Amino acid sequence: MEDRGNATHKLHVDNRNRIMLTGVTDVISFDDKLVMLDTVQGILSIRGEGLKVDRLTIENGEAGIEGKVYNLEYADSREERVGSFFGRLFK
Repeated sequence: MEDRGNATHKLHVDNRNRIMLTGVTDVISFDDKLVMLDTVQGILSIRGEGLKVDRLTIENGEAGIEGKVYNLEYADSREERVGSFFGRLFK
């Protein structure tokens, strides 16, 4: 996996209901079932129910997400993430 610089990336999950992240460089998309973030370690997809981004500071690379978390998945690039999504969709 490509490491983008020397920035650190931390992910902390509390009881599958709250996530705190560092190393966030961009928010790709979000709704109540899927949050996609660009991080210094790749694209992070967070799946669940009732998800909401309750804290976001791109300048500091920090984000907070609340809701019921079911799945966390990393991809190296946006292309890999989109290809993976469409590959599963049209199987």
